[in-house]
Amino acid sequence: MADEAITYEQYSDKILIMGIGNLLLGDEGLGVHAIRELWNAKLPDAVKLLDAGTAFIDAVSHLEDIHTLIIIDAIKGGKKPGTVYRIQVTPDLCMSYSASMHDKSVIDMMRIAQYPLPDRVSVFGIEPEVIDWTMDISNTVSEAMPILIYAVLSEVNNSYESLEVMDTCYQSTFNKIRIFNK
Repeated sequence: MADEAITYEQYSDKILIMGIGNLLLGDEGLGVHAIRELWNAKLPDAVKLLDAGTAFIDAVSHLEDIHTLIIIDAIKGGKKPGTVYRIQVTPDLCMSYSASMHDKSVIDMMRIAQYPLPDRVSVFGIEPEVIDWTMDISNTVSEAMPILIYAVLSEVNNSYESLEVMDTCYQSTFNKIRIFNK
């Protein structure tokens, strides 16, 4: 008898990558643009991509039984536009990240909805340059996107046991970064 495919729901080490942001406000839509880039990546079956847009209170329902949550969002950290950030969220960090450009972060929404914090939570983002009425991200953020994607894929690789599944993905992303550095 042939092996039956395991569905996402059957994995015990599920990873959710959630992109948040407003596509109508330029670089503020970074998380959604990043998720669209990741749709082209070969990811393990235990990884789910979610375009939460600006409705991340609705996205909280997708967090049930998640082992690892990776959030992608524009982050105002006070550095130069295009700076790529990674924030490891722990209970000691008050379960929130204050650099989010939203009134409430996804972590705040989880606390309000009384969802337990997943075992691992990381927030990745890029310092925005243009927050204005446009559906395009700035050149600065666009140029930093391959580095962000590589960082997110590295995080997935660190969370997932089967390293060889990620090889194709990494090579593709690495080539983009080499092109970016030229």
